[in-house]
Amino acid sequence: MVFKEDIAAALKEVGLSEGETVLFHSSLKSFGYVEGGADSVISAFLDVVTDTGTVLAPTLCQKEFQDAYMTWHINKPSDTGFITEVFRKRPDALRSDQATHSVAAVGKKAEFYTKDHGSDGLRIGIFGYTPFAAVSPWQKLYDDNAMIVFLGVGFESCTIKHLIEYHLVEHVLSLAQKKNEYDKYASLVCRFDTRRWRENYMWPYIKPEKIEEFVIRENLIKTVMCGNSKITAVRAKDFGEMIFKDILNDTKKWYEHYPKALDWLTLNV
Repeated sequence: MVFKEDIAAALKEVGLSEGETVLFHSSLKSFGYVEGGADSVISAFLDVVTDTGTVLAPTLCQKEFQDAYMTWHINKPSDTGFITEVFRKRPDALRSDQATHSVAAVGKKAEFYTKDHGSDGLRIGIFGYTPFAAVSPWQKLYDDNAMIVFLGVGFESCTIKHLIEYHLVEHVLSLAQKKNEYDKYASLVCRFDTRRWRENYMWPYIKPEKIEEFVIRENLIKTVMCGNSKITAVRAKDFGEMIFKDILNDTKKWYEHYPKALDWLTLNV
């Protein structure tokens, strides 16, 4: 049996503290039996950061994903685990207004993180122009070097890796612009609005297993067990910047499995 206090102690052990911003990815069943269920997990986070901190959860909507922008509404259920659905329904929770990669937040900076999702700084990408825009919760979490915590799930659940992918696209297109080849390189990118999916176009998908190898090698993660759940924590900007730089320094290592992306990222199309 796992208690709220056990989870709070584990969160402190991986480095979470009062006043911080944290986003969690989660599997409730990974713990075993949690007294109080999802509410206890949420309360553990809120107790640790106190009312001076902010807790966020991804509230992605992945069912009927191809029609996401047509079916979106602010009360659409979250598909990213039971805890996130309980979290977004809290009376004190705010949710960002974005169809594919919304977040919910509770705490001091909840409004800051959830407002104006995708209102400016649009970026070309496979999920649309708004989810990882310059004005998005994901970019704000990155800029603030917020803690990302994984409760019984791995890097396959790491949503912020998509922000890095969008950053890669933005970087290559800026280089292509200098070579007067922007249209050429932009035309090959997967687009949600035109249904340009990966089999026919390019997307610099980062494999989760390569991320895990990298963060372990670079000592970027902290891990502790709580019940049956492995709790892992990384810092968003530390994690993202180092992966971004490593991909640019050794693109072949990261994309040897995906020649189309390798050629595109090295401006060899």
